[in-house]
Amino acid sequence: MRAILTDESTPVFAGTEDQSLSLATLHRDEEFELGNVTRQKRKVWVEVTLDSGTRGYISGDAHIFALKKVQLLDSEADMRAEPSKGSALVKVMRKGDTFLTLKVEKTDEGGWVRVRDQTDTEGYIAGGTKIRILQQVRKADARRTLILGGLMAVIGIAFGVFSYLGKQQDTISYYLALGFIIFGVLQLAQGYIQYRQAVAQEKQEPQKPGGFQTK
Repeated sequence: MRAILTDESTPVFAGTEDQSLSLATLHRDEEFELGNVTRQKRKVWVEVTLDSGTRGYISGDAHIFALKKVQLLDSEADMRAEPSKGSALVKVMRKGDTFLTLKVEKTDEGGWVRVRDQTDTEGYIAGGTKIRILQQVRKADARRTLILGGLMAVIGIAFGVFSYLGKQQDTISYYLALGFIIFGVLQLAQGYIQYRQAVAQEKQEPQKPGGFQTK
């Protein structure tokens, strides 16, 4: 999961102990990869991986923002260089365009969203712009679906074979075995499609860190 720091800075520690060695410092707008969330002595720690490859932990009190992939629903939207209607026009985004939301900024003119398109061009769009969040498909989820489908199919086949060998060829046993097999095959198909989508998303998205929002 990808994230961007919205605080001025936060240290990255080697471990989750209070006296752990500080490995590096994250600064505002710096992006990174998020890992597991750990609770140690009533304190929350978040595992992170920096662009340099350094791995460590930041405090759960750090403010970070999710880099969500979204799609434009309005017919068009102006991307500005700064969070202001009077700033330079970077480009005009069209309905159906997909991009990442990096953070939200509030000004006297209202809310603005910092975004990055698929060409790595960054700018700001008005906070009232209509968008929808695109569901992100992960390889791990696809693998779980594939495993579940395989298990269900195997159970259905095994149940059918045992019923046949045990001469319990009643209608209920037949439909039960068939149901397991059909469900398993559908899950296998869904898992395959999800895996292909996850691979396609990895090819489309820039390989930069990012993540979620917490306080």
